[in-house]
Amino acid sequence: LIAMAALAAAGAASAQATSTLSGTLDFGLQRTASGQALSAADSRNGTTQITWNGSEDLGGGLRANFKVSTTFDSTFATAGDHTTIGTTGLGKGVVQFGNNDMFVGVSGGFGEVRLGRTFNPVFAAGLTANGTKGVSGYVSRGNTLDNVGVYVSNQLLYLAPRMGGLQLSLSWAPKEVTTAGTKNHMGVGLNYTAGPLVANVAVANSTNGAGGGISNKNFTMLSAAYDMKVARLMFTWQDDGNQASNNDTAYVVSATVPVGAHQFWAQYGITEASAGSDARILTAGFKYNLSKRSQAYVAIGNRNNSGTIGTNGGFSANQTKGTGYLVGLQHNF
Repeated sequence: LIAMAALAAAGAASAQATSTLSGTLDFGLQRTASGQALSAADSRNGTTQITWNGSEDLGGGLRANFKVSTTFDSTFATAGDHTTIGTTGLGKGVVQFGNNDMFVGVSGGFGEVRLGRTFNPVFAAGLTANGTKGVSGYVSRGNTLDNVGVYVSNQLLYLAPRMGGLQLSLSWAPKEVTTAGTKNHMGVGLNYTAGPLVANVAVANSTNGAGGGISNKNFTMLSAAYDMKVARLMFTWQDDGNQASNNDTAYVVSATVPVGAHQFWAQYGITEASAGSDARILTAGFKYNLSKRSQAYVAIGNRNNSGTIGTNGGFSANQTKGTGYLVGLQHNF
C-alpha cells in the first residue's frame, strides 16, 4: 500500500510539471562579396541551438519556469564570445552550456519574473523582415541597426500582465565591475498589440561587453508593424545616446509577403557612421516551406557605403560597395 501511494504521488507530481527539448539546425552556403570564396554559413535564417525548457504548477495560479538554450556553430567554426574549449581539433566549436538564453522564474496573475541570462528589452523592440539574419555583412540588425546585445547576463527581468493590448517590461542587471564610469544595466520596454497593429518603444543603457560594464547614456528604439494580410509592413528607428550626432541614428523599413505557404521578404536600411562611412543596405530573400518543420531559403544583399566598409563580413579594406548571396536549409525539431 505504501509503495502504491508513493507511485500515485509521483504520478500526480509529474502531471503538474512539463519539460520539453527542442532545437534548430541551420546550415547554408554564401559568398559575401565579389572576389570572396564560397563558404559554409551557420544560422543565417534561424539560430542553430538546442533548448530545454519547462514549468511546474505551484498551485494558487503560480508556475515555476525555466529555460536553458545553447547555441552552437553547425560549421564547427568558433562560436564567438561563448567558446570555452579550443579553436582547432576535437575542441573546435565547443561552447558554454546555456549561452543563448538561460533563466529560472515564476509567473502568475502579477506577470512573470525571470532571473538569469534573458533578452534585452531594446533588442526585443526591433522589427525587421528577417530578424538578425541574412547574408553576413548585409543583415539589418548589427549592420544597419545596432542590436545592443540580444541578451543581458545576470539580469532581473519583469514582464507585466498584458492589459488592453499593452505590456510593460522592466530589466536590471548589476555592472559587476568597479571600473569608474560604469553603472548597472537598466531597461524599460512597452509593447502594444491590437489586431494587425504592433508598436514598441524601449530605452536602455547599452552594454560595453567584457565584465558587464554599461555605457552612461541611453539607447532608444521605436518600431511599428501593420499586417495587411497581403503583406506585413515594418519600420524600426534607433538613437544611440553614446555616439556623436553624426553617428547615432539608423532605421530600417521592411516587408514580408506570404506566397501560399511560403514567404518573400525585403528590407532597406540606413545607418549613420563616423568618418563619412554611412551604410545603405538592401536585402531580400525567399523562404520555401518543405514541411511544418523544414525550410529552404535563398537571400541576396547589396551594400553601398559612402566611405569604406572595412574588413568585417569578408569585405576588403578599401571596398565601398558589395553584393552577396546565400542558400541554405533549416530544420526545427
